[in-house]
Amino acid sequence: MLQNDRAFAAEVLAINGSAMKYLSAFGRVGDRAVPYGRDHEMITIAIQSNGWAIQWLPDDILNDRRLILMAVRQNGACISCAPENMKSDREVALEAVRSNAASFRWIDKTLQDDEELLRIATEQGYPEAFNWGTAASSGVRSRFGRSGVSRFAAATADDAK
Repeated sequence: MLQNDRAFAAEVLAINGSAMKYLSAFGRVGDRAVPYGRDHEMITIAIQSNGWAIQWLPDDILNDRRLILMAVRQNGACISCAPENMKSDREVALEAVRSNAASFRWIDKTLQDDEELLRIATEQGYPEAFNWGTAASSGVRSRFGRSGVSRFAAATADDAK
């Protein structure tokens, strides 16, 4: 069966990591059956091709911070498939928002009040970030008003200098 041919499976995953959906239960390492969904080399190949491959991985594998960081760097929206502890990891959230500003909506609510994350999201054209946070975004709204998104981005960029 082609699914058990490791070289073939690696080639398929390199072309489209989403194929992990169909290949995660198959696999061999030498004479041992090792599902590709538990094989870090195959998982890495899949995620490098398509970060969404994480949605077909076992829950315990999803706690591997290195894999989640790789996925959100490839496509920030993949954070929506990450476990809650990864959504509350500031570095993971930062990488996700840098990669895809709209991923802001899926990061942990406590991080949605982080002015740096708000600034990055708004600078990348995602003013909706103000709709998700609570404390900091409310403070930002009171300082700049609802129409002051661009002024917020400019002011926080000046503060960063």
